[in-house]
Amino acid sequence: MINHKDDIIRIVSVSKESEYSIDHPLGSICLHHKLRRALPPGIREDYDLLATGRQNEISKNRFSKLLDTTKEYSEQLVAQAKVIFSTTVSIAGPYLKRVKQLPVVIMDEATQTSEPASLIPLAAPGIKKIIFVGDEAQLSAFTRVKALEMSLFERTLKNGSIKKPFMLDTQYRMHPEISEFPRKEFYHGHLNDGVTAKDRELPGIKYPVYFWDHQGHNGAFESKIYSQGGEETGYSLVNRQEAQYISRIIENLIIDKQIEPDRIGVMTGYAGQRDLISSTLESNAVVNPNNYRVRISVDKEDIKTATSKGTSVHQVNGIIVATVDAFQGREKDFIVMSCVRSNSYGNIGFLKDKRRMNVALTRAKCSLIFSGNAACLKKGDATWKEYLEILEKKGYVQKGPLSY
Repeated sequence: MINHKDDIIRIVSVSKESEYSIDHPLGSICLHHKLRRALPPGIREDYDLLATGRQNEISKNRFSKLLDTTKEYSEQLVAQAKVIFSTTVSIAGPYLKRVKQLPVVIMDEATQTSEPASLIPLAAPGIKKIIFVGDEAQLSAFTRVKALEMSLFERTLKNGSIKKPFMLDTQYRMHPEISEFPRKEFYHGHLNDGVTAKDRELPGIKYPVYFWDHQGHNGAFESKIYSQGGEETGYSLVNRQEAQYISRIIENLIIDKQIEPDRIGVMTGYAGQRDLISSTLESNAVVNPNNYRVRISVDKEDIKTATSKGTSVHQVNGIIVATVDAFQGREKDFIVMSCVRSNSYGNIGFLKDKRRMNVALTRAKCSLIFSGNAACLKKGDATWKEYLEILEKKGYVQKGPLSY
């Protein structure tokens, strides 16, 4: 990319520009940085004032000139690019007006894009070919409208428009012990490993997969809460004791295993548990010695299409905490999964959704660590039962004190 950065441009929404500083690995190709470098000195000063929230220092005439100039320069920069990275919604934005043709459109994570959003790139000027890249075995589009849950990617497969889809049949993320069950259960043996166990082995890490079965001890049972959080307002589930167990696992990784926090991700099925874990880690002096506040970002550009299952991504001292739904498309060396569901009757709710389970099992590169009630999961779903029985035979399920 370094050799072609002048030919590549990435358009991000204004709300996300702050996440892509000039020091970010993708900073040099972002439109807002290229634009700043290209602007005349006087205009650049006003652009910086606007970017730092000091627009009140800009006169009305200067502000009008700033808008006109940035629009003109942005359109020129985009028109000169050979490769444009954008969201499906942004591709219809004002910056692409001077682009005479986009002959090839590649839509990544196409199964997560709603059908109406997928139609926007189809209206691009001069389009000759569109390539959908996605995984129908993982979660589909984020939408509140039931009829729009099927993505255009899935529809073209189901209606026979694509006779022979090309499968990327080699995974380069997971330790083979992590990928073994998903490869067989969700991809029917058609997915191969492109990395070996040795490639993912780390000093002091014994278990590629580890399930800490708390069995509901010490009150580790689920409870329902009601939270008010804008798009995520509603009922959710938490397991307070399990949140403490998750905190203990992360302490173990950081102190005993010497793992840097930014290599760790925490995943759960419920927004309520995500919030509880975030606050627990925030107040943990071992995990968060500098007392950083939880940073919250919304993973989806178009929040209005998001589900209530939790699209916010939390960060505590470099540790990502998010729901399974929001973790799709992400990866970490270490993933700690809070299963939450712990009851005597084996009700595990939407955790039995195979797509959601597939996402949960495939985010970790080196080690996947669970905290949960194994008996509840096995009683609640045949696939979880099969998975846990495999882990038990390998000695990866542990009861009693943490021995990871």
